[in-house]
Amino acid sequence: MGFIFDYQNVNHANPRITGYRSYHHHIIGGSLSDFRFDRMSASQVRLSANLDVAFKGFPLGWTAWMQVNVTGDNAWTSNN
Repeated sequence: MGFIFDYQNVNHANPRITGYRSYHHHIIGGSLSDFRFDRMSASQVRLSANLDVAFKGFPLGWTAWMQVNVTGDNAWTSNN
C-alpha cells in the first residue's frame, strides 16, 4: 500500500502534511477493499483498507494500514 503526499516544513519547524491522494496497492492471495484516508494529526495521515484472505480454506479479514509521519526534516512510513 502507498499514496502520494505533500508536506511543508518552514525553517525546520512545525512540519505538516498539506495534501494526500492517489493510493496504490499490490497484493497476492487476497483482496483489499473500502480504502479510506484518516488524518490522525497535522503530521500523520493513514491509509486503511479491509484485507480479505483465505487461510486453509477459511476466510480471514482485518484492517491493513499504511501511515506517513513527518517531524522536523524527516518523513517516514509505518504500517501493520
